[in-house]
Amino acid sequence: MELVNGNMSKMDLGSADSLTVETLLMAAGWSMYEWQAYSKEHSTKHKKLTEVERQWTVDEYIVDFELVVMALNLLAENQCQSVAHWQKQLVDFFINHRQSVTMEQQLQKRQAVCRKVRGRQQLPSDHVLLEQIRAQWKEIRDDLVDFDAFKVALDWILQPAMNSYTVDSLLEDAGRSESELADTAPGFQQDHVVELQLVVAALNRLWENTYSEVPDWQRTIVEFFDAKDNLQVLTVAKNDQKHMAVSRAIHCPTQRAEEKAWIAYVRTRWMALRDRLSGFVAFKLHMDAILMVTDRQ
Repeated sequence: MELVNGNMSKMDLGSADSLTVETLLMAAGWSMYEWQAYSKEHSTKHKKLTEVERQWTVDEYIVDFELVVMALNLLAENQCQSVAHWQKQLVDFFINHRQSVTMEQQLQKRQAVCRKVRGRQQLPSDHVLLEQIRAQWKEIRDDLVDFDAFKVALDWILQPAMNSYTVDSLLEDAGRSESELADTAPGFQQDHVVELQLVVAALNRLWENTYSEVPDWQRTIVEFFDAKDNLQVLTVAKNDQKHMAVSRAIHCPTQRAEEKAWIAYVRTRWMALRDRLSGFVAFKLHMDAILMVTDRQ
């Protein structure tokens, strides 16, 4: 990919895409002996440690070179060329930023990085480890000068993935096949005042691991909005109008007058319900933002 105005854009097929950890370190002046020693030591990510080895303390790079190469391969081939001896400068920077960890911590971190770089399914613990790397990278980031495009690319790699819920997938994760709504007379529908499409839109503004430590959080959210205080019966036509107004509030910054009336109605109900939902602070803030809540007490 190429960085355009600080954002990740189209794939660039220049020579940067052929970079590996080996070619980067060799271009930085490492000898074959040094590379082989590094490669052998780095292979511990595939090793089963003994109980004694788990407690040994070792020096570990704060940012693994596999992540460095992954970031470089997102750049157009000439984006570091203006920096003299850029490979050596970059490699020396990360060599000089190390920390003491146990071999067990080193192994867990390297396995998490390996899954990240290779696009494999990550474990819940990987999110915590990558967040630690991201926080440590943030602390040293400004010490690396003249590599702005690289830093943006590494920032992008280390940012957590966003939620990508749909109403159906949220219900599935909550253990439901569908939302529990009652049957009504012909021409009428029971539905949520604060709709699940709104709930999903707010969740999808959060990193995917935001509530990973909260047991059954999806069920808690769904059951909260399925409560009778958030249910109503409307004619099919009016329910469709409300549904469209909520959809536009999510996707469009401006609404027509009749849509604003529906959003004001939903906003009032949300404000009445909001403080009954314990925790979920970030989620509630995004709900506020979508519904344009400005008068919180």
